[in-house]
Amino acid sequence: MWGPMSAEPGVDDVDCSRIKVAATGAESVPESMPQEWIARGLVLQEVCGTTESSGVSCITSNSDLPKHIRNAGRALLLSGLKVMRSETE
Repeated sequence: MWGPMSAEPGVDDVDCSRIKVAATGAESVPESMPQEWIARGLVLQEVCGTTESSGVSCITSNSDLPKHIRNAGRALLLSGLKVMRSETE
């Protein structure tokens, strides 16, 4: 939804200052998209997860951004993640 909203006429005139949390999900976003929203005063937090983990496994925190754009973030409290190399690579 962030991509189509970026292309909407007049989006640069919208006041985003009251939005406290804005998240992405379902796929990685191009680096330019979070940069565009930061310029509008809104920090997009990337969310990564699977259906089996109730939808969210990790999320970037506002304190990680914008320095770590396109970073998967940290594991949620009381959960763990393991990065593994694919057997097919």
